[in-house]
Amino acid sequence: MKRADLLLFAAALALSFALKRHAAHANADDLGWLLEPTAWLVTAASGHEFVFERGAGPFNRELALVLAPSCAGVNYAIVAFLALIAGFLPRLGSSRQKLSYALAAALVAYVATLCVNATRVLVSIELAKSAWLASAVSREALHRVEGVVVYLGSLLLLCLAVDRALFRRVLVSSRSLLALPLGLYLAVTLLVPALNGALAGPRFASHAVAVTAFSVALWLCTGALLRHFCRQTAEQRS
Repeated sequence: MKRADLLLFAAALALSFALKRHAAHANADDLGWLLEPTAWLVTAASGHEFVFERGAGPFNRELALVLAPSCAGVNYAIVAFLALIAGFLPRLGSSRQKLSYALAAALVAYVATLCVNATRVLVSIELAKSAWLASAVSREALHRVEGVVVYLGSLLLLCLAVDRALFRRVLVSSRSLLALPLGLYLAVTLLVPALNGALAGPRFASHAVAVTAFSVALWLCTGALLRHFCRQTAEQRS
């Protein structure tokens, strides 16, 4: 590994660690740079207006919904940024290219976080309107599945899209990239909380098993769909 790679990897890890520490003690005002744009996107897409309340976050009285600090998407931003750095930085040429890409990756991760957070909120609003789902599935299970599908699914698509944009390759060569966002997602979502003491909680073990199972299932389905698409593409070209 080149020296530039090591330095940029170290900087990315330090930045991610600092952001994680900051978010652990931050209130809604501190995370307004994530919460306010997310609320604006949700308002633009749904028509439900959110008003930022100091100390609480964007709030919609009609839905009785507040976008609290836990909704800021800090974990997603960290995983997206690290996935883009670890997955693509070593494959670039000069140090200048690597530095430019690292800065661009931070911006892409930020924009992706806003879009994915807004999508998560919009999906939650629509699911809350379904009486059938409310009676058939517990709110906790629904929240868990929704998080995995929206967050991990978007991470997989983000890595595939960046790979395609940077290298213009056939998607079949990108399948190995799917393991990276999966591993980072599980590490930040489950391993870090476990190391911080969550493992002692009475419900964390069952939560971790469910999240891991849903995540691996989504990862396998995405890989299968990718292989099917690649086969179809190859057959059309032959």
